[in-house]
Amino acid sequence: MTAIAPRSWDLTTDATTVSGWSQTRLPFEPRDELREYRAALRSALRGLVSQPGTGLLAAYAAPDAGVVDVENVALYNIGAGSYSHLTGGGIDCRRTLSPDERHHLTYQVAPIPQWDTDDAGVLAEVEAAVPIPAHSPGDWWAALRPHMRGTARDGGYLGPFDLDNSLLQSQITGP
Repeated sequence: MTAIAPRSWDLTTDATTVSGWSQTRLPFEPRDELREYRAALRSALRGLVSQPGTGLLAAYAAPDAGVVDVENVALYNIGAGSYSHLTGGGIDCRRTLSPDERHHLTYQVAPIPQWDTDDAGVLAEVEAAVPIPAHSPGDWWAALRPHMRGTARDGGYLGPFDLDNSLLQSQITGP
């Protein structure tokens, strides 16, 4: 009798959402099963359809609070070519703790005004009426950086911040 090893990742999709988990964090250059996982994520993201007034909500849930750039894990390591068609209304990146020992990635096409940010630990917000290139996360951050402002909800964070922080939420208003 031959035992079949369980897969180290899984993926589910519906009309507006792609959700996946893996046993380890998806690196920039994955190998073996993680390479298959990234390919499945890319394919599923290409299948989502943007609607007027929507943007992309990308969330990464890790089993620990270790330092990692959410935009690298959720966007850069996936490749903008698979989701750039969903970012016309903006991108919202979130980092949370995983409910289990897995690394979860969730992408959702969502109406921007209805994104729930009250409990997201917002450190900074941005409104930019500048043309924003939709093909590279690095270009997004470079275009948005001059328009950033800190928030102070309920005595919240008042110090300096950086777009590379893992708890960054940005609502982007296009031209």
